[in-house]
Amino acid sequence: MLCCLSAALALGAGCSRPQPAAEAAAQSGQSGQTSGYAPPAEGTATLLQSVTAQRTGPGVMIRGKLLLPETTRVWVELFPIKAVVQDEPLGHAELYLNPDGTFDAGPFKVEGSGQFRVLITSYFSRAWQQPQVLQAVGIKGTKLPKSALKLDNPGTPGAGGHIEYSNTVTIGS
Repeated sequence: MLCCLSAALALGAGCSRPQPAAEAAAQSGQSGQTSGYAPPAEGTATLLQSVTAQRTGPGVMIRGKLLLPETTRVWVELFPIKAVVQDEPLGHAELYLNPDGTFDAGPFKVEGSGQFRVLITSYFSRAWQQPQVLQAVGIKGTKLPKSALKLDNPGTPGAGGHIEYSNTVTIGS
């Protein structure tokens, strides 16, 4: 456990927000609500509206926007452009989306400049999301457009899925 925690800290873990107040309230028996969220229409190709990288004093910040409700838990990982699936990320952040679906991940310690790959992942299960997020998007994302999900069982689209987006970002010097 300590090894995993040390590895996460060494990778430059960052987060957009601390544990949402609604999650803390849910853990104490109260319930929160995701206000004003309506899932995008079927046919929407992606729930990722934008992702950018910006070098800051202590490292690189990854900023983005997802068409998902406030407090949705997501992972943001940064890889070299030529990384393969089993490679370790340069940095990893576990975060909760802001009210408008935006996030700031990092700062990640990145040497050099050029193109890098950002992987954004989120699952829609009780283990991953707060009850109010699942109420808005459905268990396994069943209320989200199937066209925007990586289906867990492609033969049964009604079974739902998760998001897993890989985008290229350019980091300057």
